[in-house]
Amino acid sequence: MAKSISLSPDADISGNWVLSTGSDYYAILGTPEDGQWVSTPQIGRHVRMTLEDFDYNYDSIISVQVCISGYRGGRSGTHDVTVDIENDSNVDYYSDTHILTGNGGIPATYCSSEYTTSDGGSTAWTLSDLNNLRIYFQSDEDNVDSVYVHSTYINVVYTIPTYTSDDNIIIKNGLITLKNGLIDIK
Repeated sequence: MAKSISLSPDADISGNWVLSTGSDYYAILGTPEDGQWVSTPQIGRHVRMTLEDFDYNYDSIISVQVCISGYRGGRSGTHDVTVDIENDSNVDYYSDTHILTGNGGIPATYCSSEYTTSDGGSTAWTLSDLNNLRIYFQSDEDNVDSVYVHSTYINVVYTIPTYTSDDNIIIKNGLITLKNGLIDIK
């Protein structure tokens, strides 16, 4: 059975966007609240953060996907923002450019593809990969009306292990099934 969990930012590494409040990017972007955002009118401005650990019992990682929620300031036009999934050495696993629109000043969610491998080939995601992920995003153009980002996170889709014992007792998804046997409680 597949399950999905979102990993939120848990610490800042670097950044030079304007914060609506406070001094921590992860605090704004990891737990979004109305009226909180980071913004910039300038090209090349960036934010880089670590993510909370993946602390779930799993059998396999199906996919990883990065999402941001934001909008372009002003009444019209678009603003390109590059969003990267990185390892703990700031090396990209994947990089996507999203075209943020004005959307009436209401944040819209922009997500990457669901990446099934860590290398674009055949290398499956590992627990070490997940626990060392970073999110990086940057403004790709100048815009006097700024671009605003309200949240960012990584979705992880994974399978839950199935446990069997003597083919008589099956524990799956928290349910116990007894087949062809007796229960002996001592």
